[in-house]
Amino acid sequence: MYRYKNIIIFFDTEGSYGFPDSPYININDNINNIISVLDNYRAKATFNICAKILYEHPDLIKNLYSEGHEIAAHGFLHENFLRCNFQYLKNIMDEIDRAFISILQKNPVGIRSPGLAMNLLSPTGYMHKIKYRGLLSKHGYKWISDNCLYPLFRQPYTNLKIKTTIYRLLTPIIARNISIFHILEIPILSPLDTMLFPPEIRFKTKYSDLMRGFRILRSFIDNSGEIFNFNFHTEIIGTGNRILLLDKILEYATSYLECKFIRPVDLI
Repeated sequence: MYRYKNIIIFFDTEGSYGFPDSPYININDNINNIISVLDNYRAKATFNICAKILYEHPDLIKNLYSEGHEIAAHGFLHENFLRCNFQYLKNIMDEIDRAFISILQKNPVGIRSPGLAMNLLSPTGYMHKIKYRGLLSKHGYKWISDNCLYPLFRQPYTNLKIKTTIYRLLTPIIARNISIFHILEIPILSPLDTMLFPPEIRFKTKYSDLMRGFRILRSFIDNSGEIFNFNFHTEIIGTGNRILLLDKILEYATSYLECKFIRPVDLI
């Protein structure tokens, strides 16, 4: 086991665009809850944000950026990029650029597609995904984080020992730092919170389910290489009692491992 880790913490921030059926979302509260935990560990994170949210919460986003967190793109309205024709996709990229320039006076350099639609480890629409990466290159993007062994991560709390073993065998394949069109591909190396427990954000999660999620994440980081990433949604991990999971896994990372929290921009 590598005891020294460079850890990226991703938060997909989607608001009502990614969670349209929930009236319980308060992005300011969600992010403030998260920042209170990150500050305890002196951790800087990466927020993949639907660009429309930049217009809706400009001061919040500016504060995140000024405090050293990375702000990356996550669509404009959480569109499914795989279902967008190429002209519409170009229009979305232009809208994202305008939002970032308007609020942060800079173009985004990183992106995660909503729903991981542009995951190269899924063969659907492969040529569309390659053209998409060429489009990102023209817009100045330097990194993308989509590639994921998604079927393996579905409900990872079942058959955990077997799945962790499989993951450990496959990690050298997906964990390589590769570039396409000079864009760094950052694979998703841990299950998202939506895969750890049901994303029903108006209720608290059972403590036993939180601890199960903690054990899953611990097993993934223990079996990872020197670079690792956690993957959360602000609307899930920042609501109810689920912030306890974030606190506990960061406490483990800082107490039992030699870790440094980095951002994707630090790798390019």
